[in-house]
Amino acid sequence: MKNLIFIIVSALFLLPFQSNVMADEAPTNSMQEDPFEKVEASTQNVEIPIETNNAENQNNSEDKTARELFIKSYNEQNPDEKIDSSDIISGGIAVTPSKSLLKSIVGTDTRVKVNPKVSPYNKVCSLYMYYSYGNKFKEFVGTGFAINSTTIATAAHCIYSKADGGWANGVVASFGLNGYGNQILTAGNKSLTVPTKYTSTGQWQYDYGYIKTNKSISAVGSLTMTTPMGTNMDVTITGYPGEKSGYQYKSSGNATISTNRLAYNIDTTGGQSGSPILDKSNRVVGIHNYGINEVTGLNNSMNTGTKLTPAIINFFK
Repeated sequence: MKNLIFIIVSALFLLPFQSNVMADEAPTNSMQEDPFEKVEASTQNVEIPIETNNAENQNNSEDKTARELFIKSYNEQNPDEKIDSSDIISGGIAVTPSKSLLKSIVGTDTRVKVNPKVSPYNKVCSLYMYYSYGNKFKEFVGTGFAINSTTIATAAHCIYSKADGGWANGVVASFGLNGYGNQILTAGNKSLTVPTKYTSTGQWQYDYGYIKTNKSISAVGSLTMTTPMGTNMDVTITGYPGEKSGYQYKSSGNATISTNRLAYNIDTTGGQSGSPILDKSNRVVGIHNYGINEVTGLNNSMNTGTKLTPAIINFFK
């Protein structure tokens, strides 16, 4: 049951890293030289066709419509393991505002709302992940972004959680989400993929992955991935904070570049994990993962994200 996966495409998580962090990075296998082995949840997955809000139909009042359609399809294909759609358990990153969502705001919150119908923001989607607990789903929120016509990149911890039984049973993604019930593109998924080392170790070095969709998302276009150069650069992080009710927000600032990470004081909150870290040309140079002090073994006194290396970029191909 854990290996059933689903998505509705529309817009997950967050954070960054800096110079005082660089000296604390433990040596790892060279990410720039050794591509990581992939593990994919797909062989036992059931493709779930879902139709919800789109360009012709943006009148549903709640994104729960997408959730309900997903659970309905899930139950039809799993009659002996039906999920109760009336009672969703809030996950570790709550959908509703909570104090924990504010832990990675540095000083004054500098995030600003963006128009998710224009580039590059239309290529960023919110993600709702569902993990089964008995006859109920636990719901988490995050962010992803399109990298080709059938692939959404995000953080590995958005789609695989050892503490919650492994692979997400379902992922609902929405592109163009501008308040609940106002998406422009949705789709179901075929598979989820993360590095094998992430499933075996859960280490921050391998916290990236992707979702394959069951229909084309080419209508929104895609973001280009590139490797950041130098020791620091100006970047922008844009995604869907869990406390912002389905609206996309961005914030900009300087990031310190180290071997495997980007560190920054750019404001993010829960739900922005998996957000693209963009350079001035709107190319993706990293994937936001963690807030301040969220990772053991990493002196992350700043927000941090995965630095894209040639090997990591190759992982997504």
